[in-house]
Amino acid sequence: MISALRKPTSLLALLCLALAAFFAFHRSAQPGLAEGQQRHYLPMMQRGSPAAWIGLHGGSITCLVYDPLNPQIVYAGTWGAGVFKSSDGGLTWQPSSQGLGNLYIQSLAVDPLHPTTLYTGIYKEKLYKSVDGGLTWFLSSNGIQAEAIVYAIAVDPLNSQILYIATRGISNNGAAPWNGILYKSYDGGASWWPKLENIGNNPDDPFQDWIYSLAISPTSPNLIYAATHEHGAYRSTNYGEYWQEINGDPEGEDTMILDESGRAVVVQPDPTRAIAYIGVWHGAGVYKTIDGGAEWQHLNLGLYYVSIYGMAHDNLQPGTLYLATGRHGVVKSTDGGTTWAVKGLAETLVYTVAIHPQQSNRLLAGTNGGGLYRSDDGGETWAHSQDGLENAYVNALLIDPLTPGLLYAAQYGAGFAYSEDHGETWLQMNNSLSDLFLEDLIAHPTQPYTFFALSRSAGLFRCNLASGPCWEPVTAGLPTQAELTSLLPADFASPENARFMPDQPDAPATLLSMAFSPADPSVAYLGTSGMGIYRSTNGGLTWQETSMKTQTVSTLAAHPTDPLTFFAATNDDDGSADVWATSNGGNTWQRLGMPGGYAFSLVVSADPLLIYAGTHNGVYRFDGLSWAALGPAGETVTALVMHPDDPQRLYAGASSGAYISYDAGQTWQPGPAALAGISVQAITIDPADPAVVYFSTSTHGILRVHIK
Repeated sequence: MISALRKPTSLLALLCLALAAFFAFHRSAQPGLAEGQQRHYLPMMQRGSPAAWIGLHGGSITCLVYDPLNPQIVYAGTWGAGVFKSSDGGLTWQPSSQGLGNLYIQSLAVDPLHPTTLYTGIYKEKLYKSVDGGLTWFLSSNGIQAEAIVYAIAVDPLNSQILYIATRGISNNGAAPWNGILYKSYDGGASWWPKLENIGNNPDDPFQDWIYSLAISPTSPNLIYAATHEHGAYRSTNYGEYWQEINGDPEGEDTMILDESGRAVVVQPDPTRAIAYIGVWHGAGVYKTIDGGAEWQHLNLGLYYVSIYGMAHDNLQPGTLYLATGRHGVVKSTDGGTTWAVKGLAETLVYTVAIHPQQSNRLLAGTNGGGLYRSDDGGETWAHSQDGLENAYVNALLIDPLTPGLLYAAQYGAGFAYSEDHGETWLQMNNSLSDLFLEDLIAHPTQPYTFFALSRSAGLFRCNLASGPCWEPVTAGLPTQAELTSLLPADFASPENARFMPDQPDAPATLLSMAFSPADPSVAYLGTSGMGIYRSTNGGLTWQETSMKTQTVSTLAAHPTDPLTFFAATNDDDGSADVWATSNGGNTWQRLGMPGGYAFSLVVSADPLLIYAGTHNGVYRFDGLSWAALGPAGETVTALVMHPDDPQRLYAGASSGAYISYDAGQTWQPGPAALAGISVQAITIDPADPAVVYFSTSTHGILRVHIK
């Protein structure tokens, strides 16, 4: 293999002979087929072993709402797995998404007078309604702009026919105009009418800001508040017919909203005063008004940089508020915002908090990737409460080769977890794992209880379950954010160009991929974001840079028998994509090209030498001379593996399902039906029983399937 890479001419001759023999055998193995014909196979699912979702549970929870008349019923909106319903106060959950256009939930609301009537806002799919407690949903969006994101829903507490929604429109492309429009319905959501547009009151401004949050006064439903993305607070005093900005008097800085990045708004019930709170996401925390927005007080939370994502007011205990924050977890005040205290989950970005409408001490908190938590003591303690909530983002799954039923998983947002019973139950083990957003999980090939975890922002961690402790950071020889900045042109890395300046220069550079050599377990390679490839010769304990120093390396693959030969896929910010090969331990790299766009996964077959790549446009195969497109055309293939006993069989995980090939990629069949429309992140074949295949997904946890 080494000499072949160094001598392309001899490689051509060898590969031609090898491929001729390969395809001759392939044709002879299909008796009864005429030349040019292909036999199509269907995946053979073993009888008696249906596909099963085995967890993990949790994931990203975007919104929570209680049934006000029966608080045992709770609804949760998830990012990618739809709506879930609990009938026991949040202890266990069941999917409740039949009829929804997609499963990316932005908002939820329950009709306070008829709580079996629900509304949910879907990402770029407008608004859906249910009249049977979430069992079924139907589109309720007549009059709403195309591809609207519905950020907030508010139902009039005294009139179920009147509703308000805050939307952002079709220009969801990272640039203005944003088309932020607030709509009102007079007929229970059957039709909608725009009531607030061009937020900012500048007809020539293409920004067209949008609203993140709405709150109706429970004592005066004509009074409605809105928190806008970049223009602070707005108010209507006539049931949403007319709106005005209410950020205070610009002449009095002490009584106005200075940070106008509104994210959440709540109203405190009070028949004598118009009390409201607005939380902002640029770091200033919370503002309070007691006169309907004429003046605002900036509340001193006593915390550094408080970015607000959600707020909840306890109507049973006026003045008690909970904040869902990005840096400090759940924050609480019991005196109307005069004093504040952190109440747990401080290491987690909390999206939303909900208060039990009849028992103030019971709370639910939804997080970004970390799942759903419950507190029964007013936030003093928290525990996961997500049984059945199949929404976890699993990036990698490992199977213990020595202990049947022992599984290890890397989650994006919840760290490392393991199961001792084939996935029936899971336990987290994140001791000293400072970043719970794991990009990958790699097992040492000859030390089955040694793992390496690649984290989003804290670098590389090592765990030896046999001896402990877990987890230990691995930093020797690895780059930092400051070193990444040093590679940028001088005019980029400057305070004037703060986008390129690291917040924490000593923090590790972002790591994206890692692979060991099967031929020599002491050799491993590590792919980074923007800093190329690093190599270890002592099993991952220390690292040295290779000659590839500036690329973003999405995936790595080792030659099965040659420890000096590795392959890497690079995907850079300028849109370029390549696959590279080294045959001398990373001293030099040979460009192999990549016509399929970004490559997310590489698989290497040694005899004959073939490289398979999962790309933006299906699977491609390199035979030493050129790439050939194999399909499935147009699919973004995010994961690719080869059956350990049959190199003809390939499993491909895509952004919307899975595929199986029984003829080295020449034809593809749909994978398990349960994966339709779901993004697959990784595929794992059970080493003890290759008929058992696990598909790790970004929205539904792990699917276990038996495939003959």
